Amino acid sequence: ERGGRGATHEKRKRSTEDRGRKADIGEDMRKKKQRWKTKTQVLKVRERE
Repeated sequence: ERGGRGATHEKRKRSTEDRGRKADIGEDMRKKKQRWKTKTQVLKVRERE
């Protein structure tokens, strides 16, 4: 992950100004879950090799 925590927080702040906070949080959580899923899949594949 590039930029670490600060970058993601900046992005979140900017998008919060555009639309409501609740919608933003929901979208954020969905992205995090997807990222976590792909990460674990990659790890599992590496373990198999």
